[in-house]
Amino acid sequence: MAATSRHLVDLVLGVAPAAGNASTGEIGLRTVELLEAAYLSAAERRVVSIDELYRGAETRA
Repeated sequence: MAATSRHLVDLVLGVAPAAGNASTGEIGLRTVELLEAAYLSAAERRVVSIDELYRGAETRA
């Protein structure tokens, strides 16, 4: 766990190895969606689906 956290810090600071972050943007997007649903679920004390995050998004944009 400590190594994973250290890698993240190094990546953010720009001192990651030459290979850098090999993850795709898709992985980043899915990670953010999962975290957002988890935080909302905890705050509202209910199950929140990923699809629910996008309901009504067109009217908010």
